[in-house]
Amino acid sequence: MSRTALLVRRTRPALAAAALVCAGGLVSTTPADAAPSATVTTASLLTIEDVRAAGLDGDSATLSRTGDAQLDDGGHNDENCLSDKTIRAVTGAKSYPAAGTGRGYADGTWSSTQDKEVYVTESVAQGATAKDTDRYVATLTRLITRVRDCQEDPAQGIRHAPVRHVDAGGVATADYYATVYPDGHRDGGGVAVVRDGTRFGIVSLTSGRDTSAYTLKRLATTAAQRLR
Repeated sequence: MSRTALLVRRTRPALAAAALVCAGGLVSTTPADAAPSATVTTASLLTIEDVRAAGLDGDSATLSRTGDAQLDDGGHNDENCLSDKTIRAVTGAKSYPAAGTGRGYADGTWSSTQDKEVYVTESVAQGATAKDTDRYVATLTRLITRVRDCQEDPAQGIRHAPVRHVDAGGVATADYYATVYPDGHRDGGGVAVVRDGTRFGIVSLTSGRDTSAYTLKRLATTAAQRLR
Protein backbone atom coordinates (compact mmCIF):
# COMPACT_ATOMS: atom_id res chain seq x y z
CA MET A 1 0.00 0.00 0.00
CA SER A 2 1.40 3.39 -0.96
CA ARG A 3 2.09 6.12 1.54
CA THR A 4 -0.44 8.29 -0.26
CA ALA A 5 -3.11 5.66 0.17
CA LEU A 6 -2.30 5.34 3.86
CA LEU A 7 -3.01 9.01 4.46
CA VAL A 8 -6.23 9.25 2.52
CA ARG A 9 -9.18 9.76 4.85
CA ARG A 10 -12.46 7.99 4.48
CA THR A 11 -15.09 9.79 2.47
CA ARG A 12 -17.64 10.87 5.03
CA PRO A 13 -21.30 10.60 4.04
CA ALA A 14 -23.34 13.79 4.25
CA LEU A 15 -25.53 13.53 7.31
CA ALA A 16 -28.79 15.37 7.81
CA ALA A 17 -28.45 18.13 10.38
CA ALA A 18 -29.21 17.02 13.92
CA ALA A 19 -30.63 13.66 12.84
CA LEU A 20 -31.11 11.41 15.83
CA VAL A 21 -31.83 7.85 14.74
CA CYS A 22 -32.15 4.68 16.81
CA ALA A 23 -32.71 1.05 15.92
CA GLY A 24 -36.33 1.20 16.99
CA GLY A 25 -37.23 4.58 15.47
CA LEU A 26 -36.66 8.31 15.81
CA VAL A 27 -35.29 9.56 19.11
CA SER A 28 -36.87 12.80 20.28
CA THR A 29 -34.77 13.45 23.38
CA THR A 30 -31.07 14.19 23.72
CA PRO A 31 -28.74 12.30 26.09
CA ALA A 32 -28.59 15.42 28.26
CA ASP A 33 -32.37 15.32 28.77
CA ALA A 34 -32.89 11.59 29.10
CA ALA A 35 -33.53 9.97 32.47
CA PRO A 36 -30.90 7.56 33.83
CA SER A 37 -31.27 4.02 32.52
CA ALA A 38 -30.62 0.67 34.17
CA THR A 39 -28.69 -0.29 31.04
CA VAL A 40 -26.51 1.71 28.72
CA THR A 41 -28.48 3.57 26.00
CA THR A 42 -27.97 6.57 23.71
CA ALA A 43 -28.38 8.67 26.86
CA SER A 44 -24.84 7.56 27.72
CA LEU A 45 -23.35 9.02 24.53
CA LEU A 46 -21.86 12.42 23.76
CA THR A 47 -24.19 15.17 22.53
CA ILE A 48 -23.86 17.75 19.76
CA GLU A 49 -23.36 20.30 22.53
CA ASP A 50 -20.43 18.26 23.87
CA VAL A 51 -18.83 18.20 20.42
CA ARG A 52 -19.23 21.95 20.05
CA ALA A 53 -17.93 22.57 23.56
CA ALA A 54 -14.75 20.72 22.57
CA GLY A 55 -14.22 23.28 19.81
CA LEU A 56 -15.64 21.39 16.82
CA ASP A 57 -18.27 22.82 14.47
CA GLY A 58 -20.59 19.83 14.70
CA ASP A 59 -24.20 20.09 13.60
CA SER A 60 -25.22 16.52 12.69
CA ALA A 61 -25.71 13.49 14.93
CA THR A 62 -26.78 9.93 14.20
CA LEU A 63 -27.43 7.67 17.19
CA SER A 64 -28.32 3.99 17.29
CA ARG A 65 -28.70 1.19 19.82
CA THR A 66 -27.45 -1.71 17.71
CA GLY A 67 -23.79 -1.75 18.78
CA ASP A 68 -22.90 -2.71 15.21
CA ALA A 69 -21.10 0.47 14.16
CA GLN A 70 -17.58 -0.08 12.88
CA LEU A 71 -14.95 1.03 15.37
CA ASP A 72 -12.55 3.74 14.27
CA ASP A 73 -8.86 4.35 15.00
CA GLY A 74 -9.15 8.11 14.67
CA GLY A 75 -10.57 8.52 11.19
CA HIS A 76 -7.75 7.27 8.99
CA ASN A 77 -8.19 4.99 6.00
CA ASP A 78 -5.60 2.43 6.97
CA GLU A 79 -5.32 -1.25 7.69
CA ASN A 80 -5.75 -1.40 11.45
CA CYS A 81 -6.92 -3.58 14.28
CA LEU A 82 -10.24 -1.77 14.65
CA SER A 83 -11.67 -1.59 11.13
CA ASP A 84 -13.52 -4.93 11.25
CA LYS A 85 -14.58 -4.70 14.90
CA THR A 86 -17.77 -3.53 16.59
CA ILE A 87 -18.57 -3.04 20.26
CA ARG A 88 -20.78 -6.12 20.03
CA ALA A 89 -17.89 -8.16 18.67
CA VAL A 90 -15.70 -6.99 21.55
CA THR A 91 -18.24 -8.37 24.02
CA GLY A 92 -18.52 -11.60 22.08
CA ALA A 93 -22.05 -10.90 20.88
CA LYS A 94 -23.62 -11.50 17.49
CA SER A 95 -24.97 -8.66 15.36
CA TYR A 96 -28.23 -6.91 16.17
CA PRO A 97 -30.98 -7.95 16.84
CA ALA A 98 -29.36 -10.79 18.79
CA ALA A 99 -29.68 -10.28 22.54
CA GLY A 100 -25.92 -10.11 23.01
CA THR A 101 -23.84 -10.49 26.16
CA GLY A 102 -23.73 -6.84 27.15
CA ARG A 103 -26.50 -4.99 28.98
CA GLY A 104 -27.26 -2.60 26.17
CA TYR A 105 -25.27 -1.05 23.32
CA ALA A 106 -25.18 2.41 21.75
CA ASP A 107 -23.32 4.07 18.87
CA GLY A 108 -23.05 7.68 17.80
CA THR A 109 -21.59 9.67 14.94
CA TRP A 110 -21.18 13.46 14.99
CA SER A 111 -20.19 15.47 11.93
CA SER A 112 -20.67 18.84 10.29
CA THR A 113 -22.41 19.99 7.13
CA GLN A 114 -20.04 22.97 7.14
CA ASP A 115 -16.69 21.29 7.84
CA LYS A 116 -15.97 17.83 6.40
CA GLU A 117 -13.01 17.40 8.76
CA VAL A 118 -15.33 17.22 11.78
CA TYR A 119 -16.00 13.55 12.46
CA VAL A 120 -16.44 11.96 15.89
CA THR A 121 -17.60 8.41 16.57
CA GLU A 122 -18.44 6.64 19.82
CA SER A 123 -19.52 3.11 20.71
CA VAL A 124 -20.46 2.10 24.25
CA ALA A 125 -21.76 -0.96 26.06
CA GLN A 126 -22.34 -2.28 29.55
CA GLY A 127 -20.78 -5.44 30.84
CA ALA A 128 -22.72 -7.83 33.04
CA THR A 129 -19.97 -7.77 35.68
CA ALA A 130 -16.87 -5.75 36.53
CA LYS A 131 -14.73 -8.74 35.55
CA ASP A 132 -16.40 -8.88 32.13
CA THR A 133 -15.83 -5.16 31.68
CA ASP A 134 -12.16 -5.52 32.65
CA ARG A 135 -11.80 -8.00 29.81
CA TYR A 136 -13.60 -5.81 27.26
CA VAL A 137 -11.54 -2.75 28.15
CA ALA A 138 -8.35 -4.79 27.88
CA THR A 139 -9.44 -5.97 24.42
CA LEU A 140 -10.05 -2.42 23.20
CA THR A 141 -6.75 -1.25 24.63
CA ARG A 142 -4.88 -4.09 22.95
CA LEU A 143 -6.48 -3.32 19.58
CA ILE A 144 -5.39 0.30 19.85
CA THR A 145 -1.86 -0.19 21.13
CA ARG A 146 -1.13 -2.91 18.56
CA VAL A 147 -2.55 -0.98 15.63
CA ARG A 148 0.71 -1.20 13.64
CA ASP A 149 0.74 -4.99 13.87
CA CYS A 150 -2.37 -5.05 11.69
CA GLN A 151 -0.93 -2.91 8.88
CA GLU A 152 0.49 -4.20 5.63
CA ASP A 153 3.52 -1.92 6.00
CA PRO A 154 3.89 -0.92 9.68
CA ALA A 155 6.85 1.33 8.92
CA GLN A 156 4.62 3.50 6.73
CA GLY A 157 1.40 3.16 8.70
CA ILE A 158 -0.16 5.28 11.40
CA ARG A 159 0.56 4.66 15.07
CA HIS A 160 -0.68 6.03 18.36
CA ALA A 161 1.21 8.12 20.88
CA PRO A 162 1.68 6.79 24.44
CA VAL A 163 -1.49 6.73 26.51
CA ARG A 164 -2.64 9.73 28.53
CA HIS A 165 -4.89 8.99 31.53
CA VAL A 166 -7.70 11.20 32.80
CA ASP A 167 -9.77 10.83 35.98
CA ALA A 168 -13.21 12.09 34.97
CA GLY A 169 -14.79 12.15 38.42
CA GLY A 170 -16.04 9.32 40.62
CA VAL A 171 -14.74 6.07 39.13
CA ALA A 172 -15.01 7.35 35.55
CA THR A 173 -11.76 7.34 33.58
CA ALA A 174 -10.52 7.98 30.06
CA ASP A 175 -7.33 6.76 28.39
CA TYR A 176 -6.63 8.57 25.14
CA TYR A 177 -4.09 7.99 22.37
CA ALA A 178 -3.18 10.67 19.83
CA THR A 179 -2.79 9.59 16.20
CA VAL A 180 0.73 9.91 14.79
CA TYR A 181 1.41 9.93 11.04
CA PRO A 182 4.35 8.08 9.47
CA ASP A 183 6.40 11.30 9.37
CA GLY A 184 5.71 12.02 13.05
CA HIS A 185 3.07 14.67 12.37
CA ARG A 186 0.05 14.98 14.65
CA ASP A 187 -3.21 16.82 14.01
CA GLY A 188 -4.92 16.31 17.36
CA GLY A 189 -6.98 13.33 16.23
CA GLY A 190 -6.96 10.00 17.98
CA VAL A 191 -8.90 7.46 19.95
CA ALA A 192 -9.86 6.93 23.61
CA VAL A 193 -11.16 4.16 25.82
CA VAL A 194 -13.64 5.37 28.45
CA ARG A 195 -15.12 3.61 31.46
CA ASP A 196 -17.39 4.14 34.44
CA GLY A 197 -18.02 1.00 36.49
CA THR A 198 -19.39 -1.68 34.16
CA ARG A 199 -20.06 0.84 31.38
CA PHE A 200 -17.32 1.32 28.82
CA GLY A 201 -16.70 2.45 25.28
CA ILE A 202 -14.44 3.87 22.62
CA VAL A 203 -14.38 7.39 21.16
CA SER A 204 -12.50 8.47 18.05
CA LEU A 205 -11.78 11.88 16.59
CA THR A 206 -10.68 12.71 13.07
CA SER A 207 -8.38 15.72 13.20
CA GLY A 208 -8.68 17.73 16.38
CA ARG A 209 -6.89 20.62 14.63
CA ASP A 210 -4.46 20.95 17.54
CA THR A 211 -1.26 18.98 18.04
CA SER A 212 -1.70 19.16 21.82
CA ALA A 213 -4.71 16.77 21.53
CA TYR A 214 -6.69 19.06 23.85
CA THR A 215 -9.88 18.48 21.85
CA LEU A 216 -9.41 14.71 22.06
CA LYS A 217 -8.82 14.92 25.80
CA ARG A 218 -11.93 17.02 26.33
CA LEU A 219 -14.13 14.71 24.27
CA ALA A 220 -12.76 11.64 26.06
CA THR A 221 -13.30 13.17 29.49
CA THR A 222 -16.87 14.20 28.69
CA ALA A 223 -17.62 10.79 27.15
CA ALA A 224 -16.49 9.07 30.37
CA GLN A 225 -18.73 11.36 32.42
CA ARG A 226 -21.71 10.69 30.14
CA LEU A 227 -21.52 6.95 30.86
CA ARG A 228 -23.16 7.44 34.25
